[in-house]
Amino acid sequence: MTEIPRASASAVAIIETPNSFIAEGRPDIPGQLANSGKVGLLGGHIEPDQTPYDAIRSELDQELGFRLIGPLKLVEDSDVESQNRHGETALRHVSLFHVAVSSVAELSMQLPETTIVEIPKTILGVNSHKHRVTPYTFRVLHRAVTGELPK
Repeated sequence: MTEIPRASASAVAIIETPNSFIAEGRPDIPGQLANSGKVGLLGGHIEPDQTPYDAIRSELDQELGFRLIGPLKLVEDSDVESQNRHGETALRHVSLFHVAVSSVAELSMQLPETTIVEIPKTILGVNSHKHRVTPYTFRVLHRAVTGELPK
């Protein structure tokens, strides 16, 4: 059996408004970005000098101009099958956080070529985005909407 190579650890967040989940439409640049052209949870790599908590705060500030204040809720910490920037299967350690905001109007995408994607907080809403989102994002949002994922 071939061992799956490891990708760098990441911190990502389920960002939830009263009616939707907020995700990131990633640019389509194969060879430079994991899950190129897909929709995924916001967040990013954990640098060697960062904790997952530091990383998610930094990533959300960089990506959305959203400064998190106060304690954060770590929902789960696990190894998941993902992709490296070349689109190859890789095992990635992911720290998943939950962040609630009052509306999408509070958020503004700061990175060029990326978009904010609103996914309705219903089974139908999550299922209707299945073809657009990364497999990990789909699993997490499906578990969130069915109550299988703690908040």
